[in-house]
This record gives sequence, C-alpha cells and structure tokens, in this order.
Amino acid sequence: LPFKLQDHEYWREEYLGKDPDQPEGGEGEGEEGEGEEGEGEEKRIARRENHVHLATGQDHPQERNRKLYQTENENHEMYPTGLESEDSGDEESSNDEDEDEDDEDDEDEEIREDMRARVENGYLPSMETHIVLWKYGICKFPDDVTRPNHLAVIDLRYNLIREFPPEMRHMKRLVHLDLTSNRIETIPESISHLKRLRGLFLSNNTIREIPVGLCSLGKLEILRLDRNRLLQVPWEIGRLSRLETMSLDCNRLTSLPPEMALLTRLHTLTLKGNPLILCTSSRVRDVAPAAIGEAPVSLFDSDEREADAAHASGRSTLHRKGHDSLLSFLASQLLFQDHSYRELNKVPTSIFRSTQLQALSLRQNLLESLPEELEGHTNLRLLDVSHNRVEKIPRAYTSLVNLQELNVSFNQMINTASQENSYEDLSFPIELGPALRNLETLLLSSNRFAFLPPALLSFPLVRLDISHNKIKKFPRLHPDVKMAQTLRLLNASCNEITELEEETVAALQVIEELLLETNKLSALPSSLGQHADSLVLLWAGQNRIQQVPSSLGRLTKLRSLRLEKNRLKLLPVEVAQLTNLEDLNLFNNPDLYQPPQEVIVRGCRHVVSYMQRLHEHKDVQSRTKLEEEEEEEE
Repeated sequence: LPFKLQDHEYWREEYLGKDPDQPEGGEGEGEEGEGEEGEGEEKRIARRENHVHLATGQDHPQERNRKLYQTENENHEMYPTGLESEDSGDEESSNDEDEDEDDEDDEDEEIREDMRARVENGYLPSMETHIVLWKYGICKFPDDVTRPNHLAVIDLRYNLIREFPPEMRHMKRLVHLDLTSNRIETIPESISHLKRLRGLFLSNNTIREIPVGLCSLGKLEILRLDRNRLLQVPWEIGRLSRLETMSLDCNRLTSLPPEMALLTRLHTLTLKGNPLILCTSSRVRDVAPAAIGEAPVSLFDSDEREADAAHASGRSTLHRKGHDSLLSFLASQLLFQDHSYRELNKVPTSIFRSTQLQALSLRQNLLESLPEELEGHTNLRLLDVSHNRVEKIPRAYTSLVNLQELNVSFNQMINTASQENSYEDLSFPIELGPALRNLETLLLSSNRFAFLPPALLSFPLVRLDISHNKIKKFPRLHPDVKMAQTLRLLNASCNEITELEEETVAALQVIEELLLETNKLSALPSSLGQHADSLVLLWAGQNRIQQVPSSLGRLTKLRSLRLEKNRLKLLPVEVAQLTNLEDLNLFNNPDLYQPPQEVIVRGCRHVVSYMQRLHEHKDVQSRTKLEEEEEEEE
C-alpha cells in the first residue's frame, strides 16, 4: 500500500459492511420484503453506506454529497423563474423538504446507534484492508481487530476509546493508525509489534508518556502527539531513523533529548505551546536542541559515573564536539521551522544553520526588525512574519530568489517617502522588485500604507492583500507591468480609495477576484466588462456607489456580486445576462427601486429572473418603437 507523507487519507471508496449472521438476500428482498417495508430497508442500507465507509474505489460520502449539492444548484438554475406568480408553491415544497430532512436526521441517528451497538458487541463490517468509523461514540476497539486480519488502515478518530487493545501482535500489516480525539491515557509497550506502521496519529488525547516500545518502530514516518500531556521525550526517540514529521504542539515539554539530532530524515518538527527552556545544567537530556531555540548554553562533558550509567542502559555518550555537531546537523536538515507565539524580540540564531530551510514562521512575536542573515537561505519559499512590529523589509532579501509567499500582515509597515518620491520608499526597497521573481503571494493587510510601494508592481503576484490600510489611490497600471499580467486576486478592502481608474482595471488581464469593500468609491469603472472571461467575484459593498455600469452584464462567468450598503437606485437590465450568478447582495440600498425590495429578499435567482423579464420587456418596447417609426416613414 503506497504511503504518502502529505496525503495519508486512504479512504476514497466505500462498500457496504455485511453482518455475517444475515442471509445472502437480506431482510428487504423476496416476497415478504417488497412494498413499503422493503423500500425502507433499502433506504437504511443505502444510508449505512454513507456512515460505514471502507476503501474500495468510489468517492468519499462527503465528496459525493458535495457533488450532489452542486448538481442540485445547477438544476435550480434550470427551473423557469418569474417575479411572484411562478413561486406560489415554493413554500409548501420547502416545508416538505424540511420534514424529509428531519426524517433523514432521525434515521441518521438510528443508524449510528445501531452501528455503535454492533461494534461494541464485537461486530466489524466486512472489509479487506481499511476500517473507518468516525464519531460513533465507540468506547473500545472492535473485537475482530485483535484477531488475525489484513488491516492496513484503522481510523477511529473522534470516539471515546480509552485504551489500546490488550493484544496487537495480530495487526502485523497495519501501516496507518489514527486515534485522534479520543480519551487514551497510555500507549502500551506492545505497540512495538506494529513493525510496518508508518503513520501514528494520537493528537488530542491525555497521553503523559511516550513508551520505549514506540521508539522501536523502524518504519515510522509521521508521529503526531500534539495536544496531550507529555512531560518529556525519551532519548530512545533517536532510533526512529525514518521519521520525517513529528508534531509535539501543546504539551508540557521543558526540554528535548539531544538524541533527536540522530533523526537525519526529520524535516518538520512543531513544538508550539510548550514551556521549553534553555539548558542550565551540564546533563545531556536538559539541553534543548538548536532546532527549536538558541544554541545550548552549556554542553555535555561526561564523567565516569555518567558514562557507566549510559553504557549500562545501552545509551551512547556524547562528547562536547560530537553533541554540538549533531545538534547543528539536525537543524540543518529541517525544511520547516515554526517559532510562532513565543514572544521573541530577536530571531533565534539556530535558524541560520538550517541550510535546507524552505518555510519559516515567526508569527505572533515581538520582532521589530527582520534579520539580514536570512539572505543566505536561497531555498526559502515561505516566510511568515505576521503579527509583529516590523517596519520594513531588508534590502538584503534580494537574494531570496525562490521566495513564493511573504506574509507581513498585522505589522507597523509605513511608507517612508511621499507618493511623489515613491521610488525612495524603504518599506519595500525598489531593488526587491526584479530580484523576487518567484513571489506569487504577498499579504500586507493591517499595516499603515498610504500608497502601494512601487517595488510591488515588478513582482509576478498572483494574490495580493492590501486590506485594512490607509491607501487612498491605487497606482496606475499598464498592460506591460508584471503584476498586471499575473494578478488573479486583489483584496483592497477597508482602505480610503475614492477612485479606480479605467486604465488600471483594464490592465488586470487575468483578474478573477476583486474585493473593494469598505472604501469611498462613488462609481465602478466600466472597463470591468473587459474581464468577461476571468472575473468570478466582485465585492464592492459599503461604498458610495450610485450607479452600476451596464458593461457589468458582460461578466458572464461572475458567480458572486456584493453591492450592499451603497447608494444605488437601479441595476441595469444587462444584469439579466449574469446567468452563472450564485451570490448577490443588494441589501441596505434604501433608494433602490429596480429590482424592488420584495424581489431582493427572495434571493439571487429571483433577482436575475426579474431582470431577465425586464430585459425582454425592454427589447419588445424597442422593436415596437422601431416598427412605429418605419410606419411613419412609409
């Protein structure tokens, strides 16, 4: 069974579990099973398929429901719609649907109770390799799991299980075990029998100790123990030679063993929410690895007594230089480092040792500046320094040529030059423009920008968030500007923008989502109609817009339009052409009379239908007027 590090969701298909005591035909078949009772049993079986889903090759039930929901929405759009007369039976039908949903919910609960009772009694649905039972209130492992079987995946998350089965030697083929969000307090030593296990997920339990037996799982690649009550990590953890991802967030760890430096394949280690402290003694197990903080203050010099104790326990001693080099080696192998929520006012020097670093999170600290030493990390792809006190981006970051995402939201960045001399702005040095040629996502929300730094126009941005600033005017864009050629999402909400130039909007060649809420716009540019092949979302609520351009009707791919809290009086009849529209908000426009409020409150579909009828009426009037003019000429 292939095991992917980032995609361990094996269940994509399902089949019905069958009670071995039940005959082949089932209760709903045959002469006695026909009629209403037979149909009810078939419905129960069909619904049970949604709850007991095992991997056999079809869509996951949630995915299937999502597709069904989309299909229903598409069908609704095909129904004939009118203003009022055509929906007289809608309320009755909706009430019937609500009653059906209530009945289905009752059957839902009946099926869950039935399955819970069967599992508690030792019944396991017929399966080959996978079992997935979520949120069934199961208090123990099904009995069949502890018997010889071919299970590869067991997923019993969100239940009430308190302990592992007493005997696990029969689960020799198991590669994935997920007991997230249960009530497990201890991990038995017998877990060492699961020699093929590659993924172990025990988050959100009450585990206090990691057993030595777990450290003998030589094929383990993912270990998640976050949100437990761990006080320490055993030094034997260094035996997990294939471990690649380890999560220990939100525990009670004060230190980590230096043997973790032996985990040469480890590239993701998360330790948020632990009271980790630096070393204050000379013992090895009190030294915090450089991978999660500063370099150790003191290093280990073993005496004879310590060496004898280590030799008796099978633990190798580390001399000063060897220990230091191992810690540095571990730090150099990490691809992702998370130093969030640590109240740091200085970046840990251990970060600079990680030569392979690809993602770095420093969010929610007290940093006032960014270290220029990061310039050597040319492999860095993601940098998150949000929720700090940063005022500018160092000029030295021109070397971060592979950077793809930069998050500087919720800081104190401010323009250091006037808009007339914007190229002297040091918040984003102009040299960064051509250097960061791979930057696709830039998040600058909740800062103090009065205008957009010119360096940003040279980035090949796909996503730009400049919301919650003090920007009054968006810079003029030309089609040859790099950002205009690549930008797909622009969030400029919550600023002080008074006008969007026609030329600027027309230059955004592939724009898909445009958010302009809570500004001071008095009108929307008519050049929006030029983006008929790309624009799918337009939000311009809470502005001062009085009129919507008729070119808006060309946006045939538009799916979401929000114009609430403006000063609109009417919508152009061309809105009738927005046949793909799914979300429309026109509330709190007190002077709006076309469409009327009684149509608006009934939803998007009714508004579009109303505008379509107006559009047809307009066409009829135009033809009639034309015919009258021709008759007069004759």
